Amino acid sequence: QTKKVTKFPVVLFGRSYWEGLYSWLRDTAGRTGKVGDRDLALLHLTDDVDEVVRLVADAYKAWQDTH
Repeated sequence: QTKKVTKFPVVLFGRSYWEGLYSWLRDTAGRTGKVGDRDLALLHLTDDVDEVVRLVADAYKAWQDTH
C-alpha cells in the first residue's frame, strides 16, 4: 500500500495450522476491503517443502533481476 517494502512471498507452512487465519483474512478482512486480492496473492499456504524452495528461489531471482 505504501510501496516502501519490496514485494516478497509470505510462506505459511502447514496448511492445517494457517488455514483459519487465511480464511479470516480472505472472508472477513477481504470482504470489508481491509485486505485486497493482491495482498492475499502474496500468501502461500503449503505443506510441500519443494514448493517452499521454489517460491523462495523464484522471489530471490526476481529480486536479483531488479537490483
